[in-house]
Amino acid sequence: MYSCVLTALQFTPVSYVAPLRENSILFGTLIGVEWLAEEFGYQRVISSVIILAGVMIIAFTTL
Repeated sequence: MYSCVLTALQFTPVSYVAPLRENSILFGTLIGVEWLAEEFGYQRVISSVIILAGVMIIAFTTL
């Protein structure tokens, strides 16, 4: 995933790629829950919602 971000940085402005970088945190959390059987507690849900809201704000302000 990170190599895709680095490739995208070569062709597009950073403001377009920043939300993609933040999504990798969410994917890591989901992989940990699914493959490693980690708990998906309230703290992770709240943190994921905050990260997702930040990604959406960045994405909409760069349009």
